[in-house]
Amino acid sequence: NRYLETRKYYSSCFEKIIDEVKEGEKGYFKGLDTKIVTFGILGMCNWVVKWFKASGPYSIEEIADIFYKMITAG
Repeated sequence: NRYLETRKYYSSCFEKIIDEVKEGEKGYFKGLDTKIVTFGILGMCNWVVKWFKASGPYSIEEIADIFYKMITAG
């Protein structure tokens, strides 16, 4: 199934990025399971389309900033 292959591909790309970030000097995600971190980040991003409203109190940029702060807070 093409959908599942694409999903696995993107998941593996995120896992590689997260592993690289874990090795960085800031220590983000240190001690955390890469696959679970990947699922968490992708889950946050994927669900935005379900609840985001352009007329809502936050812009997409503000939400992205909140997500960034959530996942890099340590």
